[in-house]
Amino acid sequence: MDLKYYQDYEISYKDRCICPTLKEIELVPHLMPHSIERGSFASAICYCHIWFTLLKEDFTCVVRNEVYAARINKGAIKGPNMYYNVRFCDSYKSVGMKKNFIKCDCRESGSELIRFCLPEGKNNSDQGKLLLPGSIVLLTCDNFKNYLIAIIKCKHLDHSQISIEFCDGGFKDKAQKQRTYSMMECEVYFEPYKQVLGAIQEMDPDDILMPHYIIDAQVKNVKNLGRRYIPIDGPDGESVRLDLRCFGSFETQSEQVALGVNFSQLCAIKNAVNSELALIQGPPGTGKTYVALKITEIMINNKRKFGIEGPILVLCKTNRALDQFLLGVLKFTDQVIRFGGQSKCPELDSYNFNCQTGSYSRRWSNASDMDVVGMTTTAAARNRREIMDELGCTNVIVEEAAQILEPHVVASLSSKIKQMILIGDHQQLRPTINAHALTNFYLDVSLFERLVKNGLVPNVLEVQHRMPSQISQLLCPIFYKNLKNGDGVSNKPLPKGLRNIVSFVHHEEGETQENGGNSWTNLHEAHFLVGICQHLLFQRGYTEKDVTILTMYKGQMFEIKKIIKAIKAEKAKKGETPSPELEALTKVRVAVVDDFQGEECNIILLSLVRSNQHGHIGFVDIPNRVCVALSRAKIGLVITGNIHTLATHSNTWKWIRWRLDKSKAINETLELRCELHPDQIMKVKNGEEIKHFSPYGGCNKMCRMTMPCSHSCSAVCHAGTDDHGMCMQSCRRICQKCRRKCPKKCHEDCPKCCPDEIEHIGQQMERLSMKRDKESIDSWS
Repeated sequence: MDLKYYQDYEISYKDRCICPTLKEIELVPHLMPHSIERGSFASAICYCHIWFTLLKEDFTCVVRNEVYAARINKGAIKGPNMYYNVRFCDSYKSVGMKKNFIKCDCRESGSELIRFCLPEGKNNSDQGKLLLPGSIVLLTCDNFKNYLIAIIKCKHLDHSQISIEFCDGGFKDKAQKQRTYSMMECEVYFEPYKQVLGAIQEMDPDDILMPHYIIDAQVKNVKNLGRRYIPIDGPDGESVRLDLRCFGSFETQSEQVALGVNFSQLCAIKNAVNSELALIQGPPGTGKTYVALKITEIMINNKRKFGIEGPILVLCKTNRALDQFLLGVLKFTDQVIRFGGQSKCPELDSYNFNCQTGSYSRRWSNASDMDVVGMTTTAAARNRREIMDELGCTNVIVEEAAQILEPHVVASLSSKIKQMILIGDHQQLRPTINAHALTNFYLDVSLFERLVKNGLVPNVLEVQHRMPSQISQLLCPIFYKNLKNGDGVSNKPLPKGLRNIVSFVHHEEGETQENGGNSWTNLHEAHFLVGICQHLLFQRGYTEKDVTILTMYKGQMFEIKKIIKAIKAEKAKKGETPSPELEALTKVRVAVVDDFQGEECNIILLSLVRSNQHGHIGFVDIPNRVCVALSRAKIGLVITGNIHTLATHSNTWKWIRWRLDKSKAINETLELRCELHPDQIMKVKNGEEIKHFSPYGGCNKMCRMTMPCSHSCSAVCHAGTDDHGMCMQSCRRICQKCRRKCPKKCHEDCPKCCPDEIEHIGQQMERLSMKRDKESIDSWS
C-alpha cells in the first residue's frame, strides 16, 4: 500500500468529516508537531483541534490497517474481522418479495437497505456482538482497490439485513448498486468516537470547562471553595462536626471513626469536598471507590450548605464500573438515575432512564430532581447539552479518571461545571488507544496524569488492605513511595497447595509469535499455569472464583483457553464424566492484564510470555502494566517467565528481580505443598510434573484418612476432597446369627447367608462396650 502524507492541520476541525474518508485512509495525515504533556496550549481552538485530530486518527488508522491487510491477503483475513457477501435492496417492495425477508421499518432517510449472507460456519445466533448499529463497514467488489465506507444504522439479523448510511456519498450510478459486494466490519467500534468527535465539533471553544486549569495548566493554586464545617453522622447515630480546614488536629481521630476511614483517606475527602478541582490517587487496594462514595454521600447530605445545583454527575469509562458505583450509592440514597442501555445489573433496572415511564421531557425533568446521575463518558458526550442545560449538573466526580482519554472527559462537560473531582491512579493502566504511534503525541496521557505532570499534587491514599506484605513490597518504592499495609494483611494464611505466598518460576523456553505478528504465546507457560490451576482447584474449599490466570498478551489468553477446552474434550472422548475440579477449571477466568484493572482475586497465576535471546520484551516493560499485574492477588501470586530476558533489558524488572531475590522467591521450580501431609513438598517445573507428583491436589503418599466404613483410604493422596472412591478392602461385617464374615469387598453389597441381617462389626463392639460399662457401674454401686 503506497501511503503518502498530507497536511490536515490547516483545515478547521469543525469542517472535518467525523467518519473516516477515503483520503484519510489512503493518505496518512501529517499530524501537528506535538500535543502538550506539560505546559499550556496556545488557545482553546488549538486545544480542540489537537484532540479532534488525534482521536480521529486513532480510529482511522485501524481502518487503514484493515484495508491494507485485506489487499495483501486478498480478503482472506483471519481474526475478528468478519466478511459478508452483500446485495443491495432497491426498494421495500423488492425486499418484501424475497423469501424469508420482511419489510424493514427502521429504514431512515438517506440510508440504504442491504441483505447479506453469513460467513461460512456462522449463524444468526453467533452475531450478537457483530454488525452493531454505530459500527463502520467497508464494501468492495474488487478486493479494496475501490471501496465504500458506511455506518450501520440498524440491524435485523433474524432476516439477515441491515440499514446503512454512506460516509462518502455512496454510489455514483445504478450499475454500482446492482453488483455483489464483500462487506468487512471494522474491528473497533466507531460509536464512542462518533459521539466524542461530534461533541468536540459542537462545543464552543470558549465553553471548555475550567480553562484556567485545562488549557492554561495553571494548577499550582487551585481555588478553595471556602467550606468550613459540615455535619456527618457518627457510628452511634450522633452528629459529628467535620472540620474541612484542619488536618491532624485533636478532632481528627473522631472524624476518622465517624467516617470509617484512615488518615490519608480523611485528608483526601476533606480536600476533595473543599476544592474546585481535586485529584485523588488510589494505589491498588487502598479504597478509591470507597472514598469516592464517602465524598458523594457528604456532598448529597450538604447540597444546600454547599450550594450544589442539580444532581451530582458521576462519570465512568465502562458500564460495569458505573453499575458497581451506583450500587454503592444506593446504600445511602435512592434518588439515582442511570443513563445508557448497557447495564448488566438487574438491581438498577428501575433506576434506568430508558425504563422510566412518561414523555422524554418529563423524564428529564424528573432526573433533574435526583441526587446522583450516572453516565459513561460516551453517554455524557451524547447528552452534553441536556446534562448542563436541563439537568443543571454543576458538580462532577470522575471514577477511574486515569484510564479515560482526556477528550472523552472534556467533551462530556462544559464551563458550567463548578467543581470536578478526579479519582484514579496514573501509575496503573493508561487509557487504551489503537494507534501505538500516537503515544508520541501523548494521546494516551489522561487529563488526570497531565494535571499531575503540570504540578497539581494529588491526595494519595496510603494504606492498602488487599495484598500480603510479600506481594505489596514488590510495588514499593518503584511505583509507590509511601504505601503501607493495613491491619490484617500480615495475618493472611498461605495459599492452599502452595509453599509460598509469592513464587517466580524462571524458565528459558522460547516464545512464539502468532500468525500475523499481532501477539505472542508461550506454550510452556500456558501448560504450566493450567496445571497449577488444576492443582489449586483440588484444594478443599477452593472454587473457580478463587483463581484467575492473567497474561500480558491476548494470544496467550486464547492459547490457555484452548488448552482448557482440549482437556475437557479429551475426557469426553474417553467417555469419562467431568469431575467437579474439571468443571471448575472451565469456569476459571483467563484474562489479559489490560482487562483486569480495578479487579482482584485470591490467587493470581501470571504468564509474562516473553522469552528470547534478543532482549525484546515489548509492553511487558511498560511500568503501568507491570504495576497492575503484580497487585491483583489477595492471598497468593505465582509468576512464570524468563527473568534473565526481562531483567537484562528492563530497569523495572531489574528492580523487581532484586526484591524477589531478597526473599528467595525466584526458582526454576514451583514448590507445591500437600495439605494432608504437610511434610511433603513437591518441586515442579512444568505441567507434566504436576500431574506426576500431585495427581489429585495432594502428593504421591497413600491417603490413610479414615473412611465412613472405618477403613483407612489406600488411594493416592487426594488432599482436597473427602471422595475416597470405592473401598477395595475386605468387608468387616459379620452375620449376627452364624458369625460368618462377609466374603466380599467393602464397597460391595453383603450376601444374606442367614435370614438375619448382616451387621457391621463396629455396631457389635459398641453394644459389648456399653454392656461392660453397665456391669462395671452396677458392681461399683
